[in-house]
Amino acid sequence: MRKAIYPLMAGVGTLLIGGCGSSGHSIAPAPQPKTDNSTPASLSSLVGHPQEAVLRLSRGRSTARFQITAVPHDTWDVRITAPASADFEVDALKSYGERLYLLETTHQREVCAITGTRVHCFLRFAIGANQTPGRWTVIAKKRTGPATTMRVQITFHRPGSE
Repeated sequence: MRKAIYPLMAGVGTLLIGGCGSSGHSIAPAPQPKTDNSTPASLSSLVGHPQEAVLRLSRGRSTARFQITAVPHDTWDVRITAPASADFEVDALKSYGERLYLLETTHQREVCAITGTRVHCFLRFAIGANQTPGRWTVIAKKRTGPATTMRVQITFHRPGSE
């Protein structure tokens, strides 16, 4: 039995994206903010700014990944937008091997709502202060169905930054 992190519901986020259909899967780094000198921005500049990717998943059972930079935080949000007809699971793997089970299914009514043909999920996590920055690999798994795309967005917050 896996250990789940239980989200504190803060409401359902509204993200609108279009498009679907592409074969293959994607492994894409989340765009990192840059300074004027084209060097990676400081960790503090990532607080309150979403790190996201649009993932393309092939037909049938499929997995896609992207990496983000986790920053010291007290709370963090996960927003997922995908076709309502598909069923996805989303996890994160910390650089030292700990797996965070974020969303078991996009059919979770407590955190996901359907608008037209899209499902929008919003989860807020408050797991205490994370003082160790590092790379996380975000993993999206589609159980079945046609090729499709989904958007995953993670935002880290410090107290009072929301």
